[in-house]
Amino acid sequence: MKFEIKEEAKTDLLLAFSYYEDTSEGLGEKFFKAVEEAFGFIKKSPESYPVKRGVYRECRIKKFPFVAVYSVVNDSIVVYAVFNTWRNPNKKP
Repeated sequence: MKFEIKEEAKTDLLLAFSYYEDTSEGLGEKFFKAVEEAFGFIKKSPESYPVKRGVYRECRIKKFPFVAVYSVVNDSIVVYAVFNTWRNPNKKP
């Protein structure tokens, strides 16, 4: 399957990386590794995560308060957001 990360999700990732790296050197890199691991799980078994809203599925990012919000569209996996769960859930895609 094709794996696509929307610009909004890339922005989410960069903002979170910057925040964590500013908090503690190396923590941003740990965040990226946790996200890569979650993306690997999604790629391996995209339909194993529950549908939460409409067609959107969520995969928790281990050790961080984030979820990857994605959908399976035809032969593609599309990541729309890497959402901070401490934010208002109504702001999710």
